Parts: sequence; structure tokens; C-alpha cells
Amino acid sequence: MFIVDSVDALCRVADYNKAFEDSEQVAGGALITSVFLKKVILPLTKMGHMLILTSQVRVEVATNPYASRGGPKVKQAGGNAIKHYANFICEFQERYSSDIMYSNPSASKIEDKGDPIGHYCKIVFRKSVNEKTGAHVRYPIKYGRKDGNSIWTEKEILDLMKNWGYLDQKGAWISVDEELLNKLKENKFELPEKFQGEQKLLDILEKNDEIKNFIFFLLKEEVLNLS
Repeated sequence: MFIVDSVDALCRVADYNKAFEDSEQVAGGALITSVFLKKVILPLTKMGHMLILTSQVRVEVATNPYASRGGPKVKQAGGNAIKHYANFICEFQERYSSDIMYSNPSASKIEDKGDPIGHYCKIVFRKSVNEKTGAHVRYPIKYGRKDGNSIWTEKEILDLMKNWGYLDQKGAWISVDEELLNKLKENKFELPEKFQGEQKLLDILEKNDEIKNFIFFLLKEEVLNLS
């Protein structure tokens, strides 16, 4: 796997050696990307390698808001070559305050919510090879984790359990569905019938990988059966 982070940082050798006051080639970054992909795409495909490119989405906003009826124009850095060569294009959406998770989420005032402990990452598939173009994906990230474990699987499991009716929350108390409890007992797992606050359930899932994995694959099976 090769990762280029990012194509916006690529610079032509001829431009790199120029003084700051000298002009660079127009759209030099897009030219580099186009030539680079043209030369490497065949050996990458033939040898079974993966290439990940990151870039920016640039928005042109007109000074006169009435000058363009179509609204702001969106351009992808790196030119159109990426759009043609890529199998998947994932656009990371802007993060808002409602996407951030805090240590004390029940507080009414933002200053009382404590420190940020994670956020929801939002992605839109702009291009795909499996008919998922236009699909929106939202998943939680927890801060402070390392070794590829930043995706907050436990929080995602909790959210899905609510969506699928495995959890019933009334105020601070959360009740676990009887059907799920029976499935856990059949596989020799134990889970309390009620919790006070989400953090209690998150702590159990984070400390017990066997229960976490069992519920994860149970929910995954539900989603696959739905699709």
C-alpha cells in the first residue's frame, strides 16, 4: 500500500528550484498528478498494490453573490485525473459542534460538557465500483487511541443497538432487550439488564472483547440481512 499525503503538496522540480517571487506553472500540481497516475496505474494494478491519495476540495466563492446563479463552484485539487483513475473517491465532510462528543454529554451548557473525547467522522462516497456512489457513512472516532484503534467500535455498537431496538433508554436508565440477553446467555455471556448511563455499557464493551465481538457480529448480520 502506498499513501501520498497529499497531492496538493507535490511540486515540480523546475518550480521547486525557483525563487518565491518567480511564477510557477499554472496547475502544476494537477499536471504532476496526471503524469504520475499515467505512469504508475498499470504496474500498481498488475502487481495488486493499493494507492491512496489525499487532496483538498477547494470552493470558489464569488465576490458578488448575484454573479453566479449556480452557487459556489467546487474544484478538487489535483485536477480531473484523480476522478478518472480512482476506483473510490471519499469526501470527508465538515465537522460541526454537534459531531463532537464530550466527557460529560448530559450537561446543558457547552462549557460544562468537559473535554472532547471524540467526534463523528462523516464521509460521502463520490465515486465507487459497487453502486454506493452518493452513500453517506458516519462513524465515531475516540481520541487518545493508537495502533489503528481510533475508530470507536464500542460507541458504534451502542448506537446500532439503539437503532435496532436492543436498548431502550428512559432518562438516564438503559434497559437491554430480553431477546439479546437470552442470546448472550446461550453463548455463556452475562450482561446486566439495566444500566445507568451509556458509559457503564461502554466500559463493559471496552473491557470485554468477547462480548463486544459477539454483539458486533450479531449487528453486522442484521445489517447484511437487511441489505
